[in-house]
Amino acid sequence: MAVRAVFDGMALGITKNQVHPRVAAERLAAYKDVSQLEADLKKNKTLGISALIILLGLIGAADYFTLYHFYQGWFPTWPGLSDLPGSLIASDTGLFAIPNFWVDEIPEQVSSASGAFPKY
Repeated sequence: MAVRAVFDGMALGITKNQVHPRVAAERLAAYKDVSQLEADLKKNKTLGISALIILLGLIGAADYFTLYHFYQGWFPTWPGLSDLPGSLIASDTGLFAIPNFWVDEIPEQVSSASGAFPKY
């Protein structure tokens, strides 16, 4: 476990099984004081957790925008989210009624001079 702690302190990044020899020599000399090893371990752990939180945040944001634009792009007039949770299982507005609200046709083009977009 001590060897793993030393490698975790030396290497910064995902792969902690290899370290450049020059960096390893410098870090081993610095680790004669155990407080430096502790500081490097904390720094690497903080960096790893921060990277994981940022990654999960970006994935969550991408999921949110994907679902939002899927909903707004394919069935924008669906009233299923108006009275949650009962509206999801109602026969006229439930999840199985979504095909009645799909936008299949291409809307009429509005002149670009007006700057307006078609409303559904």
